[in-house]
Amino acid sequence: MVFKKKSLVTQETLGERFLKVRLGANWDIARASRETRIAPHYIKALEQARYDDIPGEIYIKNFIKIYSKRLGLNPSEQIEKYLTERHIIKGKKFRRSLQEITPQSFLSSLLNPAPLKTAAICFAVGIMLSYIAVNVYKTVAPPPLFILHPKDNMVSTSLSLTVSGKSDPEAEVIINNEPVILNKEGMFEGIVHLKQGLNLIVILSKRKHGMERRVVRHILVGEDQKISYSLKNQYD
Repeated sequence: MVFKKKSLVTQETLGERFLKVRLGANWDIARASRETRIAPHYIKALEQARYDDIPGEIYIKNFIKIYSKRLGLNPSEQIEKYLTERHIIKGKKFRRSLQEITPQSFLSSLLNPAPLKTAAICFAVGIMLSYIAVNVYKTVAPPPLFILHPKDNMVSTSLSLTVSGKSDPEAEVIINNEPVILNKEGMFEGIVHLKQGLNLIVILSKRKHGMERRVVRHILVGEDQKISYSLKNQYD
């Protein structure tokens, strides 16, 4: 009986697809960053499937959509491919963690009736439960949110305004439905385009599975004379 070798075809990953199309367009990382306004290290993270290096699921999906459009790819198909790969990666990490567990020493300590070992086990379990409780609270509780600029009820003659503040570095901050990127200290900054009259700026800070914290700023935009007249009537 003759056995024939069967050639295996490996499926192209999302990162490999991005890399191939980018190189086909003769773009280097710097060019891709300029075209998409995505930082170079996030471009590399997408192409190398280092999704944990990107701060938050909302940013990953937004970057994939933007990058796909600029490369001429279908954004919905790339998002679906990302979700499939993400599921596979998480499954591999879970199986690897199970393989690394060595329960023999733990079971032997449980079977040993020595009072000191029993007390040590109870102490360890108590610490573990406390750790879980603290982390659950951190996950559910809304993150802090401090707005440094602008102050509420600010009057401006400009049609653009910089919003800056600070939150938890792992939180997702959204200004008027537009996500912004936080640095390692949790500082963020974004530009909001205004219109004549009263503007409402809504800043949200939230974790993936927790509650959100919301801060609202009211900004009045108009010509100097109109603003002065409006304020005069307000206090008359």
